[in-house]
Amino acid sequence: MSMTKEQMIDDMQKESELYAESGNRLKNGALDDHYIEAYEKNPLSKKIDLLRTAIKSAGISMQATRQRAYEIHNRLSETLEKRLMRAVKDARRLGLNVVMELAQKSESDSVRATCGLALTKDIMPDVTISKQESIEDIDKELEQIEEDIHQAMH
Repeated sequence: MSMTKEQMIDDMQKESELYAESGNRLKNGALDDHYIEAYEKNPLSKKIDLLRTAIKSAGISMQATRQRAYEIHNRLSETLEKRLMRAVKDARRLGLNVVMELAQKSESDSVRATCGLALTKDIMPDVTISKQESIEDIDKELEQIEEDIHQAMH
């Protein structure tokens, strides 16, 4: 039995439509927010896995196909890129705040120096921080260590 062109087009359209459990057609873009949320949680996931997560969180019953995942991802690619960049900027701000806090309040001189250097690296890329000691300072430190070891043994 041969199909007419109209029947073939109608079948293709039905095949590409999204249906809820009740059988009602979902509006185009009904999964967008769920897909974006799934992407934000795990941007390295495969598109098909993101679509499956979106379908599950939307509470609908449909089969996820690679083609649908590819179409949704491409349609939302600009939004996904913006959200990912916003998350990166937020993480960078948090990291910067932590480094600034350590540079100001750490009890360790080494931590403060390292954090200070990290904060100034973009402004002064050739700056290095090193501890300079004379031979006399090193000798005194060695004598103190030897004395500490001697006291600990007796």
